[in-house]
Amino acid sequence: MVNPKEQELLEELSPIVEGLGITIVDLSFAIAKGRRHLVLILYRSEGLGHKDLEQVHRTVQARMEMLDPHGHELSLEISTPGIDRNLKNDREYAIFIGKGIRILPVDDSEWIRGVLVAADEETITIEQESDTHRISRAMIRKAKLDSQQDRR
Repeated sequence: MVNPKEQELLEELSPIVEGLGITIVDLSFAIAKGRRHLVLILYRSEGLGHKDLEQVHRTVQARMEMLDPHGHELSLEISTPGIDRNLKNDREYAIFIGKGIRILPVDDSEWIRGVLVAADEETITIEQESDTHRISRAMIRKAKLDSQQDRR
């Protein structure tokens, strides 16, 4: 569950970052000792390079300065999701449609691997070489990206 300040920042920064062709996967924000700390996890299907991250950093830094009239110091950390990120919410499932995924069901100790082809609030659909599995979201103990399952 996202706290209200993080949700507010997500709504403020998403259109700006999406204007650069990049999606915010996750955002966390904290204030400690008068210093603001913002962490952004970013994704673009064709990948992100150093220049992309620099551009997002400059753009977000400028917007955060505008949002803070008191001029508190900002620590801004930007990274990508990583190849085995835990998927945590509806937004992340939607972002990673078409990517390899592995699911650990609540009633099993074996991972189900495939490509995420659909997701909604109730179910996800994973395509494997020979068939397709619809899995109830309530039956998922853990879901992770799995680069080995990505379509080549």
